Amino acid sequence: WPLPHYIFALNPGMRNKKKKRNYREIETVEQLAEKANKTIDYSFGETQSYEFAKHIAKLVKTGELCGKLAVVSWKHSEIPNLAHSLGCG
Repeated sequence: WPLPHYIFALNPGMRNKKKKRNYREIETVEQLAEKANKTIDYSFGETQSYEFAKHIAKLVKTGELCGKLAVVSWKHSEIPNLAHSLGCG
């Protein structure tokens, strides 16, 4: 597999449960980010699927993401919402 150009993970402090910080999504891609020498972008929270999808669409539209690999580590129960925001389903 090629190394990713972009690595995104859910922001641990921007979850539906404000008092609970869960770093699972960041921990999932931490070693990959180290190996690829990339910074993990965790700018978006659980309730920001639509904004995140707009960000991805902008990267595609400007050509920044074309021909490149992006890895997204997101809360599993929120993946359908994220996919819907990306125009799937």
